[in-house]
Amino acid sequence: MIRHPQHYLNLLKDTDVEAVIAAALEVLNKAGLCIQSAQIQQYLVDAGFRTDAGRQRVWFRPDQVEKHLSAAPAHWTLHARNAQKNVILGGPQLHVAPGYGSAFMADAAGKRREATLADLRNFTTLSTHCDAVDIISCLPVEPTDIPPELRTLEIMHSLLGLADKPLMGLVYSSEAIDDTLAMAKIVFGLSLIHI
Repeated sequence: MIRHPQHYLNLLKDTDVEAVIAAALEVLNKAGLCIQSAQIQQYLVDAGFRTDAGRQRVWFRPDQVEKHLSAAPAHWTLHARNAQKNVILGGPQLHVAPGYGSAFMADAAGKRREATLADLRNFTTLSTHCDAVDIISCLPVEPTDIPPELRTLEIMHSLLGLADKPLMGLVYSSEAIDDTLAMAKIVFGLSLIHI
């Protein structure tokens, strides 16, 4: 793992960081966020946040934000199929993941073509064996040779079979999330998947 280059982040004084946080809290409180998912809006209503479903807007008071941030753990483990490659998030390390989501490839001659499942598998294998990569991208390329209705299943099957490092799940739809979690539960067991 790479030690996080914190000196890039230390360009701001503590008072500057506090001012940025205060400004962000003011925006969340006064302008709110556009949340288009009715399901997410309902979760936020249940958690006590003020919403306007018609405007798809949710407002976050500073005390609510602080309360929920304080409930988050300082560190947590992203589990891998190979437990020796688990990643602890929240520490001083910088964790590296490969690129994400290209629908096209360039061949050795520089000619552009659509990406395939074989390309995804090749990139996943390379990432798995590369010591500089800590977390496997769920979509190093978009395999356009797989029908969209089967794509999540084929991608996750490839990732779970080839990668022994922690991997990202597919989140582009609620169905993709459900399928990703269902497949991960088969591999990792229920105890490691919390939803």
